[in-house]
Amino acid sequence: MKKMSVLAKKITSMSKNNGGKKPEVTDNLPVQISLADLGPVVQDPRPDLPESEVWGWLLAEATASRSKDSPPGDKGTLYNILYAVRKVGAVLQDKKIVPVVGENGWRKKEDFMEVANECLRPYARQIKAAIEKAYHLSALSQQQSSNT
Repeated sequence: MKKMSVLAKKITSMSKNNGGKKPEVTDNLPVQISLADLGPVVQDPRPDLPESEVWGWLLAEATASRSKDSPPGDKGTLYNILYAVRKVGAVLQDKKIVPVVGENGWRKKEDFMEVANECLRPYARQIKAAIEKAYHLSALSQQQSSNT
C-alpha cells in the first residue's frame, strides 16, 4: 500500500468534517438562482482566482455525488478534495484542473501532481462530468441574469 503524502492526509481528514445538508443540483434552475441560494457549502474558497462561479457550480455538483459512486480506496469525498485543491490554488484550463504554482498557490507542480494522482485520479470520470455540468449551469445562470 502506497503511503499518502502529508497534503493528501490533510485533504482526506477534511472529508470527515463535511456536515450539513447537501443541495441537489439539476438543470432545472429556478428563475434568478445564484450560488448563494445553495448555501455556504458551495462557495468558492478562492474567489480571487478565475472562473469563481464555475468553481461554485463544480463544488455544488460534487456535493450531489453519492458515496455509491466513490471509487475503491476512497480518499475523501469528492467535494472535500475539490475544495481543498481549489483552496490551495487550482484553475480550470481546457476543462481540466491545473495548479496555480507560486506565492498564491502550490509550492511546486509536483506537489499538486502527487495530490492529483492520489486523490483526484480515482474520481476522473465524476470530475469530468461535474466540470461539464458546472460550465453548463454557470452559462444558464449568466443567461438568466442577463434576461432580468
